[in-house]
Amino acid sequence: MAEGDPLFEARALLRTFLKSDWKSCDIVTDRLTLFASRDPAIRAHQARQVLAAPAPIPTIDLCAPHLGTLVCLAALGTRLEPGTVYGRVAVLDEERDMVADQAGNVAWHHQQAGALVECGQPLMSLALEADA
Repeated sequence: MAEGDPLFEARALLRTFLKSDWKSCDIVTDRLTLFASRDPAIRAHQARQVLAAPAPIPTIDLCAPHLGTLVCLAALGTRLEPGTVYGRVAVLDEERDMVADQAGNVAWHHQQAGALVECGQPLMSLALEADA
């Protein structure tokens, strides 16, 4: 195990917490949520917040079909249906439409117009319907 390894980093963080006088430590990233507390009142409060939090909305990433320059993407909040053009990629001065294969709302842009994108690179996230 070496620096940069997630398990090594988590253990180092917990060791630091145990040696400190911190009452609590709350870390949230896009892939991980980590909470630790010495104080039972803080733990109880955190547990109430977690229980009250709404269920996450499922999303999928719409990815670049091939290498090219991103010309445009559908605006945030735009409702897409299957078959709807959600953006364009320029390849050797020829623009190609990208078409959604699922219904949902544009929730997040991972790239901006003018960016060089690779095949399979996420361009935007689509929030799926609850029954999808």
